[in-house]
Amino acid sequence: TVEFKERIAKTIEAEENELKQMRDRIDAEYDMPVDEKEQLYKRIDELEKQKRILVIAPSQPLDVARLEKNPEKLYRAYRMGVVNTEHRMERIRSYLGMTQG
Repeated sequence: TVEFKERIAKTIEAEENELKQMRDRIDAEYDMPVDEKEQLYKRIDELEKQKRILVIAPSQPLDVARLEKNPEKLYRAYRMGVVNTEHRMERIRSYLGMTQG
């Protein structure tokens, strides 16, 4: 029904707004006090446990600068992303409501 679609659209919009706020806060994390950073990460963990978000992040810290020019470092970061994605593909598909086929 139209009402159901409107409720879904509002829910999606609210979650997108919440995620945008989280992204904005993460972007500013270097200026963020430690206790606020811990609260933010706890909230991200909660949302992931509730399966409201799927966090895709490197399994290890990246050894690359923002404007990295070393092709070996870039390739290692790329390969880590490929391997991480391969290991998490079932979870990613599940989150997206996809089945392997």
